[in-house]
Amino acid sequence: MSVDLVEATSEFLDHVERVCVENQTERFAVDNAGELFARFYAPKRLAKRLGEPGWSRVWVARAEGRIVAHASLYDQGEPDGVVFGHISVERPWRRSGVADALQAERLAFCDAHGLTLVGPIAPGNDASAKFCGRWGFQVGWVDRVGNTWVFHSPQSA
Repeated sequence: MSVDLVEATSEFLDHVERVCVENQTERFAVDNAGELFARFYAPKRLAKRLGEPGWSRVWVARAEGRIVAHASLYDQGEPDGVVFGHISVERPWRRSGVADALQAERLAFCDAHGLTLVGPIAPGNDASAKFCGRWGFQVGWVDRVGNTWVFHSPQSA
């Protein structure tokens, strides 16, 4: 199976929004997933340069002529190069290596720019916990709703 990874531009956002909304609604039972998407993946955020307040980066994986997964990084104004992000993979493509390919791309970007990646793992999401553990993420804290927050510090070159 051949997968093509590219950094996303606004042309990919319709697909990323659909998957993000589906996954957020399914996994976290939120009813404002569309608002969350708009907040972090608006085209104006993707157009911002790294370091500008509110920047975002999204990578997509394409296979069989369509987008099957995406990974993100986004700035929320945290100090010391802390950025947030997540990975979403369509069900038929899970455990196929697509998430690993996206993670490698995303962490290489973080390492190159000295960024610490932080993200939540929902309660009971053992697959995500194992995935993050394989990639060297460390547990930071558990929030009031039970999400485990993990982080990955930049690797020295």
